Amino acid sequence: MRIPYATANQLAAWTRNPAPSDADRLLARASEDIDDALLTAVYCVDDAGMPTDPDVVQALADAPTYMTQFFPEVNSGDAPGRRTARCG
Repeated sequence: MRIPYATANQLAAWTRNPAPSDADRLLARASEDIDDALLTAVYCVDDAGMPTDPDVVQALADAPTYMTQFFPEVNSGDAPGRRTARCG
């Protein structure tokens, strides 16, 4: 599992509410979805694969905190972008 782009403390600061008990899991799932969306994005990273440009760092920290606000059920384990469909 990758290092999430945001922490539970950042989520609490962003929402101005206490972070939910499963904030780390939600932020990890949101960070995975962001990685999927950024598959072809180009930006400088450190040895751990984390961005180094302060603007990119801030954008990637804000994104998962924003995304967790829109998960269907906070405790369901569902996250946007994790859906499948049978085709044909």
